[in-house]
Amino acid sequence: MLQTRKDPVSALYHPADILRRGLEWTREDRSIVLITLAGVTDVSSRAPGTLMVVADDGRHAGSFSGGCIEAAIASEALEVLAAGRGRIVRYGAGSPYIDVRLPCGGGIDLLFTPCPDPKALSQTLALLDARELATLRVDADGLTLAAGLSGTGAFVFRVPPQLRILAYGNGDDLSAFAHLARCHGALVEAITPDPEASRELMAAGITTHHVYSRTQVPPMHGDRWTAVVFLFHDHDWEESLLPPALGVPAFYHGAIGSTRTHEMRLEMLRHQGVPEPLIARLRGRIGLIPSTRDPALLALSVLAEIAAAYRDVTDQRTDSLTGPKVGSVG
Repeated sequence: MLQTRKDPVSALYHPADILRRGLEWTREDRSIVLITLAGVTDVSSRAPGTLMVVADDGRHAGSFSGGCIEAAIASEALEVLAAGRGRIVRYGAGSPYIDVRLPCGGGIDLLFTPCPDPKALSQTLALLDARELATLRVDADGLTLAAGLSGTGAFVFRVPPQLRILAYGNGDDLSAFAHLARCHGALVEAITPDPEASRELMAAGITTHHVYSRTQVPPMHGDRWTAVVFLFHDHDWEESLLPPALGVPAFYHGAIGSTRTHEMRLEMLRHQGVPEPLIARLRGRIGLIPSTRDPALLALSVLAEIAAAYRDVTDQRTDSLTGPKVGSVG
């Protein structure tokens, strides 16, 4: 009987995490199988383009059902390695494996690709690490970077860079948010004038930029997959930090505080001569849970709003797929 085991190290959520783990295993001289969710019938807990990787020693990373069928998928992957040929396998509704069911009642088509080219894995990760969108073409024979969303007999899909968050603030609100965002899988950078928060966050391995004075503001850089959030209760620091932060390219700019606080903040920005198009970027009264006063709950409230906005942005940029017919995803 084939034995498999889930990779015991950190949880992996983004496709880049899965690809990176697969590349690490190939550098250990292990053979791997890349599994891609290429089609959905009715509903599924995962979206097309979700990835999983299995090594020849049974380790696997990623999931398609939250634990319901991963062991069966890992066993199938080892059989694919032994056969040396890729395949598409249906699980759930319409599958020949009547003993492997999906609790949602739908069906998924998984594309098993044995021994993807490590060079292609490296190239994809280099693109994502450079904060660029990667378009991947996957079939039974291998993985390649594609020029566009077209292909015959293959599944072609886009992978956006990971969510990156520039979090400005101090004290417990900043610390709680930075830790929660990192657990969510975001790339977090904290910007703070608080020495204690700087030491704590750096000790935890979170990238931290210490602000030593209001006249020495560290330059920050963003992109289409970056969020900027202000978590100050001491709004004096916003006078120095907020104007340059509004110039950072990002899909989200937000700051905590009441309606009155936000009105005063906008007046301050206009008084400083910040252009109206930049001021219009700033969201006030942020968070999905109103009137939160607990740092942990505030962090959850704000992060949930940012994550929802990131999903909207990535859905807009990855909504075109080619390959097997895809149904609704729930």
